[in-house]
Amino acid sequence: MDSKTVVDASLARLDTLLAEDYGAKGQGLADRIRGLTAVLPADTRKRLLDLVAQGESLARTGAGERALAEFVFDCGVAYERVDFLRKAQLAEDLGLVGMNGLPPAELERSDLDAMARFIAARDRLVAKVASFTLKALAVMGALFVIGLVFGVV
Repeated sequence: MDSKTVVDASLARLDTLLAEDYGAKGQGLADRIRGLTAVLPADTRKRLLDLVAQGESLARTGAGERALAEFVFDCGVAYERVDFLRKAQLAEDLGLVGMNGLPPAELERSDLDAMARFIAARDRLVAKVASFTLKALAVMGALFVIGLVFGVV
């Protein structure tokens, strides 16, 4: 397998995680990582940016199997760390606290994934409604100004 193919596949998995779970936007993976300053800790962002730079270097130089294997492993570790951070943030957002002094029940991974998908869908819906509302207000404001200019209002 070509080193560029391996690097691209490893980074694509991280890119997909950041795009789907965090809604990262940008031209490249590095830009998307930099755009997540509010949600990812600095050390995690730095590690991800280092992985992107290392991947570009490995793809250019055509690294050996050992270097590629270490890179893929490091990408897997970073993926798990970012996934864990997202689930921890989700649990915190959901307010999973114990009642009556009992510790909170652990949720299954599938339950957390379902809640994460629901919250992401809810956030997208709220963003679309807000965007539509802003456009509607802008059109109404423009019609009001036109009405004032022509003396209709």
